[in-house]
Amino acid sequence: MMIDNSKRIFLSPSCTKDQRTLDTILKVLEHYKVPQNKIIKGVDMDILSSDDYLIRCLGDELQLFKIQLTLPFGYTTNLIGDLNDSN
Repeated sequence: MMIDNSKRIFLSPSCTKDQRTLDTILKVLEHYKVPQNKIIKGVDMDILSSDDYLIRCLGDELQLFKIQLTLPFGYTTNLIGDLNDSN
């Protein structure tokens, strides 16, 4: 799996509730050399761009999605892969 480290990565709220989960995500993103200033907790529609990333957490699953903006005020996501497989 490839991550473009020039894009922002948004963390869904479920990913930031548990410190262990957050630490795991940050470790994986460090592996991909994602700068800290590109990692954003929550989804901020004011700065969201197409081709940014979203990480969703469901239990122990950490899934990476690519974001596509839709009109008039929303976005869709396309699953890229499971971050758990990247460790």
